[in-house]
Amino acid sequence: MWAKQALLSLLVGAALGAPLAADAWGQGRHRDRGDWGQPASVEPNWNQPPRGDYRDRDERQQEARIISVREAADRVRGAVGGGEMIGASLEGRVYVLRWRFPNQSVEDIRVDAVSGQVYR
Repeated sequence: MWAKQALLSLLVGAALGAPLAADAWGQGRHRDRGDWGQPASVEPNWNQPPRGDYRDRDERQQEARIISVREAADRVRGAVGGGEMIGASLEGRVYVLRWRFPNQSVEDIRVDAVSGQVYR
């Protein structure tokens, strides 16, 4: 009698434990697998840009190519018709030049450090 009960509990335990064992061995559904237990596609998608997107790299290189303070001063001198630079600072992508005009007035003039465009 006790052998029959032990055999029955062994069969019930095996029947209940089989789905758990199948998932543990990758036989069932898994979050990284498709509906039928097949591995998800690992082939590259050639229509997508690579992970280190080249646009980001090009933007960083563009930011690295800024004009010099001397070139910014030359552009201001040409835009305002004379004067001299008495101070300069770089704030992000913009030079702020302290400019003394021929009539001795002083003004801060902004110059885009990448394009060289002068803003008054």
